[in-house]
Amino acid sequence: MSFFYLIVFTATAISINLNLAKQRSRQQELWVILALLFGLFSTLVLWFLPTQEPQKKCRYCLSAIPEAALKCRYCQSDVSFDIS
Repeated sequence: MSFFYLIVFTATAISINLNLAKQRSRQQELWVILALLFGLFSTLVLWFLPTQEPQKKCRYCLSAIPEAALKCRYCQSDVSFDIS
């Protein structure tokens, strides 16, 4: 019976982490792995992390930059016309 509770506990942690990671613009795969390893403790950590601003990749140097950026902070390329 305790194995059943472990499965339910882990499934709950995974589903909560998936939803929170999506809402807070975090990597969902990473938080699923952390839920498998640490259970609901990882959910508490994710709950208190601030929301990340949406990111896009610079098409010249492939660095992650804020979506509203006009210039890449790394290679100084103009990215204001980029759609992706």
